[in-house]
Amino acid sequence: MLDLERFFRGLRLRWLWFKCKHKERAWNCLDLPCDWRDCDLFAASTVVTIGDRKTVNFWTSSWIEGTSPKNIVPNLFRKAKRKNITVWKALQDNRWVAHILPLQTVQELHEYAALWERVQETTLEENSEDTIRWRWIADGEYTTKSAYNIQFEGSFSKLKLTPIWKAQAEPKCRFFACTLLHKKILTANNLIKCNWANDPICKLCGMHPAMPTHLCKDSTYAKQVWSYLKQCLNLYALNSVGMNGSLHGYWRKCRAKFDRSERRKIGGVMIYFWRNVWKERNRRTFQQKHLQPIQVAQLCKDEIQQYQMTTRPSTIVE
Repeated sequence: MLDLERFFRGLRLRWLWFKCKHKERAWNCLDLPCDWRDCDLFAASTVVTIGDRKTVNFWTSSWIEGTSPKNIVPNLFRKAKRKNITVWKALQDNRWVAHILPLQTVQELHEYAALWERVQETTLEENSEDTIRWRWIADGEYTTKSAYNIQFEGSFSKLKLTPIWKAQAEPKCRFFACTLLHKKILTANNLIKCNWANDPICKLCGMHPAMPTHLCKDSTYAKQVWSYLKQCLNLYALNSVGMNGSLHGYWRKCRAKFDRSERRKIGGVMIYFWRNVWKERNRRTFQQKHLQPIQVAQLCKDEIQQYQMTTRPSTIVE
């Protein structure tokens, strides 16, 4: 499945690339919709060749043998008074030195000496412009695909969500479940990150913070709905599964209680349960209406039966 956060970051890097490659564009003087993570990834993904040095950022661009001063001297970068200065301006009368004074520690002195040596080795080419090359493509040109893929290098995900897409549930429900397990649904914690208005308290219990795991597993309301649903579907084997830990961990433990031939059905049951709990949260938030746990459990059962009628009979639902 496409990781939307990394995909959107890859798209935002196009703004930074165009700012370097197409300086004549009218929006180049405006603030770009890129955060510090985008800028760090862009700096790590590009190599700058110095020409007249009038457009390259002194601290964050990779203009010193493919490395940025920010990474060479991190302590000096943190205390620098002007972080957006260009190489051209920083090197005029060595202005960059005044921006990091006074030097207070031995580490800062070592870093100063290292950066001074590197800076003195640079040469100015008056008749050529600064150039930039994308590291991850042979021809040196940016592509969204390479910007997306490079974010997975050296990392791995503990979430194994392939069974989600094989569960017996509608595609829109499987998509919701994947978003939920990635903790990307718009609960209070994610609304706060977006600076959107929100009520941080769970609408289902009125006590605890509205977090994905709490909403769909740990809240008293969710536990009651799940208990009723297990009774309706005769899923007594799940009563012995402990509910401690993450939502993804609980989902895996529940599936492990059944044979392989039944796991897709159990996965579908849990997906419909999560989605209906989420719908109840939305009902209370936007419509000021609410249902009892047994009513939500019945809605889950009805949706499961309706889906199974359109596919093939199930031995779980009676």
